[in-house]
Amino acid sequence: MDKSDSVIRILTTTSNKEEAERIGKALVEEGLCACVQVYGPILSIYPWKGNVERDEEWVLSIKTLGDKYKACEAEITRLHSYEVPQILAFQAEAVSQPYLEWMKAWISENEG
Repeated sequence: MDKSDSVIRILTTTSNKEEAERIGKALVEEGLCACVQVYGPILSIYPWKGNVERDEEWVLSIKTLGDKYKACEAEITRLHSYEVPQILAFQAEAVSQPYLEWMKAWISENEG
């Protein structure tokens, strides 16, 4: 399967809803992805600089094509307020053909 036909989901988190919406909107408007779902707040517990932190965060679930991962990663990093943002990608095992075609159409028509 060509990366332009593979669908991935990228996950990242932000410290507030406004930042999550700003990043999500930019990714969609720039044609880097076809859909971003924002949900939260969630509780995150993680080690950072010698301490165990406990913070409220918002999750972005970003649906895109495999060949857009690097561009999405770069844009998330550019827009993100975290020093080290979480950016994880997961490949979909199966995707309905109508959804794939919809994604490909949006991304190809809007990529900058």
